[in-house]
Amino acid sequence: MKLLHVFWVDRKLRYKIIFPFLLLTLLVLLVGLFFSSFFLAADAQERFNNQLISVGRLVHDAIVTQEEDNLSILQTLAFAGANDQTGAMAMGDALALGDRDELIRAMDPVIRVALFDPNTRLDRLLAFDRNGDVVVEIEGLSPTEAAAQGTSYISYTRSLDLSDYWFVDEIISGTEDDIGDKYAGIITLNQGEGDTAETSSYLVTIVPVRDSDQAEVVGGLIVGLELNGFLEDLRNQSQAALVTAYTYDGNPLAATLVPEAGIEALQIPPDLVQKIRDNANPADVNSDQSILISSTSLKINLFTLMGVTINSPIR
Repeated sequence: MKLLHVFWVDRKLRYKIIFPFLLLTLLVLLVGLFFSSFFLAADAQERFNNQLISVGRLVHDAIVTQEEDNLSILQTLAFAGANDQTGAMAMGDALALGDRDELIRAMDPVIRVALFDPNTRLDRLLAFDRNGDVVVEIEGLSPTEAAAQGTSYISYTRSLDLSDYWFVDEIISGTEDDIGDKYAGIITLNQGEGDTAETSSYLVTIVPVRDSDQAEVVGGLIVGLELNGFLEDLRNQSQAALVTAYTYDGNPLAATLVPEAGIEALQIPPDLVQKIRDNANPADVNSDQSILISSTSLKINLFTLMGVTINSPIR
């Protein structure tokens, strides 16, 4: 009986000593697990944000590069002089006359050289006069289409009036600001001709055309890229999961992948739109939606926001 009592006392004493140390060990373990998980998650979030920003920069740089390519083509066309070898008039003089055949003759060498590069996109090229009437409308063909049709572009003879578009008055009046007299934006045009024509949105760059003396604006030139195709190119170049174009108010215009709920589901919250507008370096990462919204650096009327989404490893 005495031995049993000693054993029981010894056992209680052992538990009194071991149990607090056991609790302390478990507490230290739990705290360690918490901080390890916290820092691992923070590190994963930081890596994800950096990847998202990197993809966003790739998209932004691709847009700027495309804009520079557009301007290069447009400036070459706008300042094209008379060509004695082909008998073509100066670009500005042909546009001032409204002579479609002369315009095509003046534009043809530049278009063919531009489209010789397989990386050049020239989905639509238009020349309009001082009244906003389109004199020449050209659609560039892909290398595959060009090989099949035996020509690098096709021209349309339909009547097209752009006088109600926002940029015509600015171009014809020769309005300039700190950036210059060139504009970019999104317009809607018919793609194709006749019963097969479909309405498509185009990201366009517009420049004025002056007469051969550079004294008077006689019209303008537009290079347009079909918006859906351009966004798909941006997605492929950046490896983003989704690229979306927005209006200045944050309304989605087009996306490489439309959610089941419709494109309206990609709407940018008003507070985020305002944050982008107010930010001197307009970029915001929303890790809940795995999306980066940034403003382009172009002189644009509507096309001011791009949304880039990548697949997030964080759930």
